[in-house]
Amino acid sequence: MDARLADRAAEAILREAVRRPGSGLSVVLLECFSRAGFDDDFEVVARPVHADHLRVALTCPRGGAGVKTSRRTETSGLVGTTPFALLPSKEAPPEFGAPAEDKTARVLLVEDNLVNQRVAKALLARLGYSRVDLAVNGADAIAHLARERYDVVLMDCQMPEMDGYEATAAIRAGADGVLDPRVPIIAMTANAVIGDREHCIAAGMDDYLAKPVQTSLLAEMLQRYIRS
Repeated sequence: MDARLADRAAEAILREAVRRPGSGLSVVLLECFSRAGFDDDFEVVARPVHADHLRVALTCPRGGAGVKTSRRTETSGLVGTTPFALLPSKEAPPEFGAPAEDKTARVLLVEDNLVNQRVAKALLARLGYSRVDLAVNGADAIAHLARERYDVVLMDCQMPEMDGYEATAAIRAGADGVLDPRVPIIAMTANAVIGDREHCIAAGMDDYLAKPVQTSLLAEMLQRYIRS
């Protein structure tokens, strides 16, 4: 459903239908901006809709209820082209193949989009990075970095409350007790245009990945910036 058509009454009806025991109904809202945390009953896919984003939403619905293995195996084409995301399970799903040897590096993923969150951790798990924490905006990322030390930060640039550029500047300044102001920060941005990389570097980030992220580029960049 186009989220612009889902007023409060429509959302209430859809929510009741989703929660009805045995309904087996999933609802995917198509939205022109991220609505992370909008509603636990609905998946949200950003518009313009990327086929891989939609495929993840349809095959890995919230909570994983009712997902058939045969449907999940149809998503093998996701590897190498999907943007980032965190899956509810600790292991990569079958379509991403067996995970690589587990690595000890700690990764902070800063991403507000729910679909991107799920895909990201699956890709990271496939590369052997299982120690991944999630921050949903820049302020949340700073709070994480004030509590823990990370080997690398994957920073979305467009987020509500505090975007990636503001967050990076604050981290580099050691704001709010950040433990490691020089932690490697890799920017992630959609709809890449000329000058984006320069903008990210000027903001204090170490490097830049355009969405949808290619797995091979992600692997190479993580190896480059994670300290031995």
